[in-house]
Amino acid sequence: MTRALLLCLSLLSGCATMIDEHQAPPPRWPSLEVRDNIVGIWEIQKRCYKHVNLGWKLLGGFAGGCAEINFADRTCNIYRAYDASEEWLAHEEAHCRGYSHVGETWAADALRAYEAYVAGQAVGRAAR
Repeated sequence: MTRALLLCLSLLSGCATMIDEHQAPPPRWPSLEVRDNIVGIWEIQKRCYKHVNLGWKLLGGFAGGCAEINFADRTCNIYRAYDASEEWLAHEEAHCRGYSHVGETWAADALRAYEAYVAGQAVGRAAR
């Protein structure tokens, strides 16, 4: 019982997955201005809960912070609590540099979607 409780608490205490440092960021990943936003827990949930994976949500997990990329503005906004650890901040900064979690491809997918959007906008302008 105690071992199971400790396992659950350790899972709820931080990010559920690690950054995959063995997989390089996408080749065309832009340099982004990192903005560190220290906000309250409710603001973190408002901004970040949508990024929490389903398994984590089913375990009762919540967002402890996140990094949101805006390719058009070339910014990466990190949302975190004032007492977030240096490791947590480093994790979110890694997302700003284009790193995904182990087994995920969100960075490449996000960049590909943005590039497709920009290409579609260019085609639309050329067709006018």
